[in-house]
Amino acid sequence: LIGAIRRKFSSYLAVLSIGMSALFSFSMIPDIYFGKAQFDLTVPWISNSIFQFGVLVDPLSVLMVSVITCIGFLVTVFSVAYMRDEPSLARFWFLIQLFIGGYVVIVMADNLLFMFIGWEIVGICCTGLAAFWYKDTKKAHIGLKTFLILHVSDVLLLASMLIIYAYSHTLNITELSKNSNWMTELSRSGLLFITALMFFGGAVGKAAQFPLQEWLPDALAA
Repeated sequence: LIGAIRRKFSSYLAVLSIGMSALFSFSMIPDIYFGKAQFDLTVPWISNSIFQFGVLVDPLSVLMVSVITCIGFLVTVFSVAYMRDEPSLARFWFLIQLFIGGYVVIVMADNLLFMFIGWEIVGICCTGLAAFWYKDTKKAHIGLKTFLILHVSDVLLLASMLIIYAYSHTLNITELSKNSNWMTELSRSGLLFITALMFFGGAVGKAAQFPLQEWLPDALAA
């Protein structure tokens, strides 16, 4: 909407919003530094639901969200000039901001299902950016290739989450870390290694590691 008023305003808004995200991320560092090492802010998604979606603030999540927003801000500043003459500028900024937002959800979610929502947001944005110049048939096909390969790993991750839930009856990361009985039951059933392997398979796809690395070189070129 802002881009419709004046085209370059959408670029300024993107830089401002991601810059604010970086500042908010850095503002959590003093809480970690002065000993407030971990606190779980849980916001219910549905009343009386078994899924309580919220954010987990601990040293690791603060470190990762600071890295994500800082690098995202630098990429955004660089892109202002690089994409200056692009006709679909508003669509580009929409994908970039959603992409960074998805990563923030992944590293700060206190629930595996909430994390998976961020995971899917990032995957959709990867597809949209890979096929950004979709009028070129080759680049449109690269977007489809990216979508298909990423969703192989997404299915593996989702399957592992469902197995974890079946044995633990929770997807809350804090509760899973405090109670290891579900891992004992998984081990007895012979599914622990398979579940861990499938969970890791999700990361393999997103990080473009072997054997699911094929999407990244083409997507970056596109």
